[in-house]
Amino acid sequence: MRKGVIITFDISPKHVPRKDIVNLHRKLYGYKDHSQHGKYEYHRPGLLDKIPHLNPSRSVIITFKKDAIKIINLLKNYTDQIFMREVLLTKKDLEAMRSAENINSTEAKR
Repeated sequence: MRKGVIITFDISPKHVPRKDIVNLHRKLYGYKDHSQHGKYEYHRPGLLDKIPHLNPSRSVIITFKKDAIKIINLLKNYTDQIFMREVLLTKKDLEAMRSAENINSTEAKR
Protein backbone atom coordinates (compact mmCIF):
# COMPACT_ATOMS: atom_id res chain seq x y z
CA MET A 1 0.00 0.00 0.00
CA ARG A 2 1.15 3.51 -0.76
CA LYS A 3 0.92 6.46 1.58
CA GLY A 4 -1.25 9.41 0.74
CA VAL A 5 -2.56 12.52 2.44
CA ILE A 6 -6.11 13.54 3.27
CA ILE A 7 -6.67 17.30 3.33
CA THR A 8 -9.79 18.95 4.70
CA PHE A 9 -10.46 22.68 4.75
CA ASP A 10 -13.21 25.08 5.76
CA ILE A 11 -14.06 27.89 3.39
CA SER A 12 -17.55 28.67 4.62
CA PRO A 13 -18.85 32.23 4.11
CA LYS A 14 -18.63 32.65 7.89
CA HIS A 15 -14.83 32.65 7.62
CA VAL A 16 -14.04 33.64 4.02
CA PRO A 17 -15.64 36.28 1.73
CA ARG A 18 -17.72 34.84 -1.12
CA LYS A 19 -15.47 36.27 -3.87
CA ASP A 20 -12.46 34.51 -2.31
CA ILE A 21 -14.39 31.23 -2.21
CA VAL A 22 -15.12 31.53 -5.93
CA ASN A 23 -11.47 32.38 -6.69
CA LEU A 24 -10.24 29.41 -4.68
CA HIS A 25 -12.64 27.02 -6.41
CA ARG A 26 -11.54 28.29 -9.81
CA LYS A 27 -7.84 27.89 -8.99
CA LEU A 28 -8.37 24.48 -7.41
CA TYR A 29 -10.97 22.81 -9.66
CA GLY A 30 -10.86 24.94 -12.83
CA TYR A 31 -13.89 26.42 -14.56
CA LYS A 32 -15.72 26.79 -17.87
CA ASP A 33 -15.12 30.07 -19.64
CA HIS A 34 -17.57 31.36 -22.27
CA SER A 35 -16.86 33.82 -25.06
CA GLN A 36 -18.86 35.41 -27.87
CA HIS A 37 -22.04 35.33 -25.73
CA GLY A 38 -21.78 31.59 -25.10
CA LYS A 39 -20.86 30.64 -28.65
CA TYR A 40 -17.54 29.17 -27.52
CA GLU A 41 -16.76 27.31 -24.34
CA TYR A 42 -13.32 26.67 -22.87
CA HIS A 43 -12.21 24.68 -19.85
CA ARG A 44 -9.72 26.64 -17.78
CA PRO A 45 -7.75 24.03 -15.82
CA GLY A 46 -7.25 24.19 -12.08
CA LEU A 47 -4.52 22.79 -9.90
CA LEU A 48 -6.32 19.48 -9.37
CA ASP A 49 -6.52 18.89 -13.13
CA LYS A 50 -2.75 18.30 -13.00
CA ILE A 51 -2.63 16.24 -9.80
CA PRO A 52 -3.98 12.71 -9.23
CA HIS A 53 -6.54 12.97 -6.44
CA LEU A 54 -9.86 11.81 -5.01
CA ASN A 55 -12.72 14.01 -3.79
CA PRO A 56 -14.74 11.83 -1.40
CA SER A 57 -16.68 14.83 -0.08
CA ARG A 58 -16.93 18.59 -0.32
CA SER A 59 -13.78 20.30 0.96
CA VAL A 60 -11.94 16.97 1.24
CA ILE A 61 -9.07 15.97 -1.05
CA ILE A 62 -6.99 12.78 -0.99
CA THR A 63 -3.72 12.88 -2.90
CA PHE A 64 -0.11 11.72 -2.79
CA LYS A 65 2.18 13.28 -0.22
CA LYS A 66 4.41 14.94 -2.84
CA ASP A 67 1.41 16.77 -4.37
CA ALA A 68 -0.17 17.80 -1.06
CA ILE A 69 2.30 20.66 -0.61
CA LYS A 70 1.01 22.42 -3.74
CA ILE A 71 -2.59 22.15 -2.53
CA ILE A 72 -1.75 23.31 1.00
CA ASN A 73 0.15 26.34 -0.34
CA LEU A 74 -2.87 27.37 -2.41
CA LEU A 75 -5.31 26.83 0.48
CA LYS A 76 -3.17 28.88 2.88
CA ASN A 77 -3.87 31.96 0.73
CA TYR A 78 -7.60 31.63 1.47
CA THR A 79 -8.08 29.97 4.85
CA ASP A 80 -6.16 28.91 7.93
CA GLN A 81 -8.63 26.15 8.76
CA ILE A 82 -6.76 23.30 7.08
CA PHE A 83 -6.34 19.78 8.43
CA MET A 84 -3.91 17.29 6.92
CA ARG A 85 -3.29 13.68 7.92
CA GLU A 86 -1.30 10.84 6.37
CA VAL A 87 -3.39 7.85 5.21
CA LEU A 88 -2.77 4.50 3.55
CA LEU A 89 -4.19 4.29 0.04
CA THR A 90 -5.83 1.02 -0.96
CA LYS A 91 -5.44 -0.58 -4.35
CA LYS A 92 -8.94 0.67 -5.22
CA ASP A 93 -7.94 4.25 -4.32
CA LEU A 94 -4.84 4.07 -6.51
CA GLU A 95 -6.86 2.75 -9.46
CA ALA A 96 -9.44 5.52 -9.05
CA MET A 97 -6.70 8.14 -8.95
CA ARG A 98 -5.05 6.72 -12.07
CA SER A 99 -8.32 6.63 -14.01
CA ALA A 100 -9.15 10.21 -12.97
CA GLU A 101 -5.66 11.29 -14.03
CA ASN A 102 -6.14 9.66 -17.45
CA ILE A 103 -9.48 11.41 -17.91
CA ASN A 104 -7.97 14.79 -16.97
CA SER A 105 -5.01 14.34 -19.34
CA THR A 106 -7.36 13.38 -22.18
CA GLU A 107 -9.53 16.47 -21.59
CA ALA A 108 -6.46 18.71 -21.45
CA LYS A 109 -5.38 17.57 -24.94
CA ARG A 110 -8.68 18.63 -26.49
